[in-house]
Amino acid sequence: MRKFLAISVALGALFTAGQASADATYGPEPSYNWGGVYGGITAGYGATEQDWRANGVVHDTDGVMLGGTLGVNMDTGNWVLGLEADYAWVDADDSSVTGACAGATTCTSEMTAFGTFRARVGYDFGSTERGMLLYGTAGAAAVDVDYAVATIGSDSEINLGWVAGAGLEMALGEKMSAKIEYLHYDTQGSARVGIPFSPEATGDAARLGLNYRF
Repeated sequence: MRKFLAISVALGALFTAGQASADATYGPEPSYNWGGVYGGITAGYGATEQDWRANGVVHDTDGVMLGGTLGVNMDTGNWVLGLEADYAWVDADDSSVTGACAGATTCTSEMTAFGTFRARVGYDFGSTERGMLLYGTAGAAAVDVDYAVATIGSDSEINLGWVAGAGLEMALGEKMSAKIEYLHYDTQGSARVGIPFSPEATGDAARLGLNYRF
């Protein structure tokens, strides 16, 4: 009887150990799958300073940004690496009527578009069902601006430079996700309205986004 009890206890211990081994997870903890190609829409607000760097002309072109995003992610577990491109229509303009722009010589800056091409590096601290991706991002930026002087004419130019920021993206099921993002950008270009000048457009943007992974 004692032998039978001893064998039963030993078999029970082996079974318990086997179950624990089967349930154990080795390597990185399972996480939500962010991998693949995705597209989406963005909406936000940007505050951009347009410094003509000529005759002291500086404008604040603050306004709404509406656009789209296309990107790709590589999921390595909790760490996610990716590339993202986006383009936004912008409605923002400002004018000045002092100094060199006094009287009928009104100077105007109108920002019409904003685009970026960036790398993203993020860490997923969510679950397998509800991913939560905190990421940093940096890359190239382009700002389309129309410069005008009422008595002379206008010039439309694209300023190029850099952009950097951070964001938080949350999974909404298997394919959808929503994000909130902050970007700072600094761009420069060249324009000519009567005289040549080298404008600089620097600013900050905060926006919301909705993405779908294909």
